[in-house]
Amino acid sequence: MKIFLISPVRGILPGNRFHKICERYVKEQEGLGNQVHWPLRDTNQKAPLDEILSQNFQAMKESDLVAICWSEDSRGSYLDLGMWMVFNKCFRKPIIVINPEDIQRTPQKSFNNFLLDLNEKNLIRLARDYRVNARCERAS
Repeated sequence: MKIFLISPVRGILPGNRFHKICERYVKEQEGLGNQVHWPLRDTNQKAPLDEILSQNFQAMKESDLVAICWSEDSRGSYLDLGMWMVFNKCFRKPIIVINPEDIQRTPQKSFNNFLLDLNEKNLIRLARDYRVNARCERAS
């Protein structure tokens, strides 16, 4: 499976909380045989902004799943989340949150609530799809 990981990039250094969360997720997924595109590692961050966006666009387009390590302070994550919304409308591309414990639900409409609700819905859908696929594999 190909996974695109939306995460903070600017100011994220090894040892930073978000870096540790992402690094752990990437190692886990790659250990399972999945391919992960982590922009901090896999996108040329020294390129002009339009090239960075093009690289991320292509990698997200080719992915089967989008994972997000959410930080309200990451402006680029809002942009990538908008890109995911377009892909989701066209291709039903699921998204999961890898750090839901860091997201606080708010009483008003917010990206936090949006992501928490999406995460719950997509985890249920992915678990259902996994159970269906596992039953089909056992039957064959």
